[in-house]
Amino acid sequence: MPRFAAALRSEIRRLSQPEIGKLVKSIEGLRRQVEDVATQARRNGRALARLERRRGLGGGRGGRRRARLTGPEARAFAPRALRALRARLAMSRVRFAKLLGVSPGSIFGWEKGRTVPGRSSRTLITKLKREGTKAPAAKGSPRRRKPAAARRA
Repeated sequence: MPRFAAALRSEIRRLSQPEIGKLVKSIEGLRRQVEDVATQARRNGRALARLERRRGLGGGRGGRRRARLTGPEARAFAPRALRALRARLAMSRVRFAKLLGVSPGSIFGWEKGRTVPGRSSRTLITKLKREGTKAPAAKGSPRRRKPAAARRA
């Protein structure tokens, strides 16, 4: 009986070899197609990012679109205008950010022209401009620096 089982196994193996070879070849072909599609997708992604950058839509890493303001709003919230307002109010970025309810990094981005204030921030900035130098106090107490002698110790 063992001879029959061994002969049967070897015959099945012999007959199945060509079929297995065909399947392996088709799988390799499919793998190559998947690689080609992935390569094309990467190329398309880079081309799309280039086009978005040319059109001013951002498209850099992170997928964020760079906001743009137009018309009189663009001048009112231009980086120079925002820096001038903060200087006129004699506020640090941290204090100005607390006043507007945003992060100091947002203020930095606005003043460098990388980003623009959102709608709610624009509303608050407009109110600050109207009030002039009478800026409402920022929430929380301002951080105070230690005296120079204490910092050196």
